[in-house]
Amino acid sequence: MAEKNQTMNREQSARFSRPYARAAFDYAMEHQALDQWSRMLRTVAAYIQDGQMIQLFANPQYTREALGDLVLALAKDALDPACKNFIQLLTCNGRLSLLPEIYLLFEQLRAAIQATRQVQIKSVVPLTDAHLSQLQATLSKRFGQPVILETEIDPHLLGGFVIYSGDHVIDNSVRGRFKKLKIALTQ
Repeated sequence: MAEKNQTMNREQSARFSRPYARAAFDYAMEHQALDQWSRMLRTVAAYIQDGQMIQLFANPQYTREALGDLVLALAKDALDPACKNFIQLLTCNGRLSLLPEIYLLFEQLRAAIQATRQVQIKSVVPLTDAHLSQLQATLSKRFGQPVILETEIDPHLLGGFVIYSGDHVIDNSVRGRFKKLKIALTQ
């Protein structure tokens, strides 16, 4: 039953997110700013996926406007005026919590036109822009095509990160290293 509700929630989330992702994508295409919008949406999505922000979104004490103002304050220097307006539109329409899904759909649209590869990185803490840039360059070289990174915080990891792309899994987590060490010691 819970799994069915999660599936319905994902479908509903995608249905509500799709028009916003398309609008952001069309705007970014028109203004030749796909990379810039990708970075801005990724930044805001990371803030919204933070555990403390998730608690704030669940707390009825905080209004939409207060949450929107908080997100804009956190990302102040990372956003251009058009993206700030986009965030305010999402806030006014009660859709700010959908921004991580909007970002994923935006990246899917971007990948479709740029012949890129989607790569998901799960880490216990948010990765810095420097780490993401280094990973993007390394993975682009490894896969032989540009990659689009999608990040997710996974509190179950002890440390490090795990990379998923299609059938490829690169486990650079502490747990993964322990498994490799255990195998090496038992041989």
